[in-house]
Amino acid sequence: PYKTIYLSLVFALLIVAVPLLAGLYVITETKEAARHAYANLSTVAQLKTRQIENWLAERRADSAILSRSNGFAQALEATQAANQSALNEQVAGRLKAIRNAKSYYRSIALLTLQGNILVHSGNPPIGKEILPLLTQAATSGRLQQSPPVTTPEGDSVLHIVAPVSRAQDDHPRVVGFIVHTINFDKEIYPILEQWPMLNQEGESLLIEKTRGEVRYISRLGRDSDSPSALRAPITETGKLAVQAVLPEFRGTMLAGKDYRGVETLG
Repeated sequence: PYKTIYLSLVFALLIVAVPLLAGLYVITETKEAARHAYANLSTVAQLKTRQIENWLAERRADSAILSRSNGFAQALEATQAANQSALNEQVAGRLKAIRNAKSYYRSIALLTLQGNILVHSGNPPIGKEILPLLTQAATSGRLQQSPPVTTPEGDSVLHIVAPVSRAQDDHPRVVGFIVHTINFDKEIYPILEQWPMLNQEGESLLIEKTRGEVRYISRLGRDSDSPSALRAPITETGKLAVQAVLPEFRGTMLAGKDYRGVETLG
């Protein structure tokens, strides 16, 4: 009887121990898989960030170089001159040539100090989002950039405003602006949508923190043809997009619901 009781206890312990050990193994493997996934996601995030930053730096450099053109400054200063029409034609021809060579420019415009369009190629960029940039560029003398803006046609664009200056008493004097409006969706979205991990599904999304909410800027899902208008309140901390913009989650593995409501790592 003693041996029978002893064996039955051992058998009972084994019965309990096997599922317990199996459970611990699953938990350990799940945590390891999550860490591995996070390492891969971090690598992809750094890659995408560098790609976008480099692309934006190139566009800002283009604007800065173009703003130093003497021809633009002359056209802006000669608004009342007899040869104004000829100057404008020369400038318009140059802007058109630049747009033809670089398809990502939706428009390029030369604006007066008052914000009036002097010459442009492509769709005029004037909108309420441009005015603060003009003021900041005139005050600081430095290039200004807008966040991505959705046009009435549903396109996502980015404005870069560079002040055009002339030397006066050894100091630069702002006489107008060159405004590049870039087709953000045609250049940045393809970068985001290229997923480099063959053994792991995922996607990269561009989001923006606005007043009390998070706005999805990029297209949602690879089959979508247009930017998203989806938004999420900043209080919904169970969503990955909200976690991504909150400082308390920075530098940690994110786990929550994506825009589809699916539990996801980020």
